[in-house]
Amino acid sequence: MAKDPLDEYFDSVSARVHSSPRRLAKVVRAAYPIGVPALIMKSSTDRFGEAAGYSFHLGTPDEYLRRIA
Repeated sequence: MAKDPLDEYFDSVSARVHSSPRRLAKVVRAAYPIGVPALIMKSSTDRFGEAAGYSFHLGTPDEYLRRIA
């Protein structure tokens, strides 16, 4: 069975990142787009961003956001 892409990413990250807020922020930022099929989400993210007035929207599903947090 294939491993989840988010789990693979977190397994590849050193535990030392927790000692530096700057490094940890980079890890969290890199984790957001993992597992999101970018071309499928493109139309939805454009519409959500436009409706909300945001300049960008990553389109990360709630399930992944909860796991990242």
